[in-house]
Amino acid sequence: MTNTIHYTRDRSQRKAFIEANIGYGKPIQIEIVDKGHKNGKEFHVLTSTGIIEVYNYFTHKHITDMVARPGQIKREFDDYPVSVLHRARYNVSMGYNYV
Repeated sequence: MTNTIHYTRDRSQRKAFIEANIGYGKPIQIEIVDKGHKNGKEFHVLTSTGIIEVYNYFTHKHITDMVARPGQIKREFDDYPVSVLHRARYNVSMGYNYV
């Protein structure tokens, strides 16, 4: 999959931070999300380290990555291991979701 200009230009520091401090882990679950964005639906990939990778549903381009908060995981995903929530809580306690 390719990256959007936004991801390449604006999210390189976040990507580097995640790689160095958290890791991307393995994909756990994928959900289709429609937030009414002008570029259409997205699919969100939850990973074992509490990262949500965001892709455009139609183009499959990588838009951004988020260090998820536990509430985000509970709202967006149906079936996730409790270990991912624990990891998300840890990430938030370290302030990683502000990067």
